Amino acid sequence: MNGREVIWDPLRKKEVALTPEEKVRQWCINVLSSQCAVPMHMMMSEAGFKLGGKQFRADILIYDSTYTPEDYPRKKGWGHSTWLEGLKLKEAAGVKKLLLAHHEIDADDALLDSLQTKLAALDENVYLAKEGMEITL
Repeated sequence: MNGREVIWDPLRKKEVALTPEEKVRQWCINVLSSQCAVPMHMMMSEAGFKLGGKQFRADILIYDSTYTPEDYPRKKGWGHSTWLEGLKLKEAAGVKKLLLAHHEIDADDALLDSLQTKLAALDENVYLAKEGMEITL
């Protein structure tokens, strides 16, 4: 592509210039498809949103963190992910805040409190979703 390095984008179904942003995008698509079993037809590329006539990009990522990294290998392909993969995606995409949702049904309050403490030590902008919670962007 005009002497530039290119990569195949399975969502746009064409080769695109391999910019740093595109490298992250394709990494995310690969992880969602291969590790989280998200079908290609459920993903969108460059999906911003409009509000009041202005175009915006993501300041927050809401991510499925059903399993722990330790539990995930036994449940891979079930359509869920881990808090660790969400944290990696936050860092790779440069998203300001990560909200981890869809916790394991068997997780009790003590386990979730322990996980929140661990996450806060890793990144102060990572939160476990709770009913009624508000986050300031």
